[in-house]
Amino acid sequence: MRLVVITHPKHLPGEDRLLEALFEQGLEYLHLRKPGSSMPQIVGLLQRIPEIYHKRIILHDNYKLVHEFGLGGIHVTGNTIAEELEAIPLHLHRSKSCHSFDEVLQCGSEYSYVFLSPIYDSISKKGYSSGFDKGELQKFFTKNSQITNCMALGGVRKDNVKELKFLGFNGGALLGSIWHGNNLTSEIVSARFKEIAVNINHNCEDGV
Repeated sequence: MRLVVITHPKHLPGEDRLLEALFEQGLEYLHLRKPGSSMPQIVGLLQRIPEIYHKRIILHDNYKLVHEFGLGGIHVTGNTIAEELEAIPLHLHRSKSCHSFDEVLQCGSEYSYVFLSPIYDSISKKGYSSGFDKGELQKFFTKNSQITNCMALGGVRKDNVKELKFLGFNGGALLGSIWHGNNLTSEIVSARFKEIAVNINHNCEDGV
């Protein structure tokens, strides 16, 4: 079972140190998503993150920075154009967001993983509720056992992360459970990620 983190949509004070703390806790992939940010802002943040972690960073836009900084890959969005995809080597990470079972089926195995959302009520977006029935999720993954690269997104936190494997997911993406609240510190985000990681790993060891 995998865990990835999506950045807060806004730039945070000392964000490079917060992200470094997550990497130090074993974070596999960080999705760098800053809608509305300028290229210089993204470049500045990347420059402040130690180069040793660059291979674990996935960009949601400004794809040309993948080559400039030696990043891990890209997340395909509705704004991605064919020319941008063609410029990204096939061996690099590619992921995509899905909001229906049909979208997941259409993705096939060309992606490292896909996000399916919203699975639980959102932590960061008030009023953004779960869009899937748990029974239907189980039926879908049981019927389509070839799908082994689907990650849950939306409201994933420490008290529901154990359920993801039971539902049929290969892991989860964290956003609000890491970034909620103010005055965030390296210790706070590190502890939040560690607690969720321990829960999901304990679940796997138990074979639940």
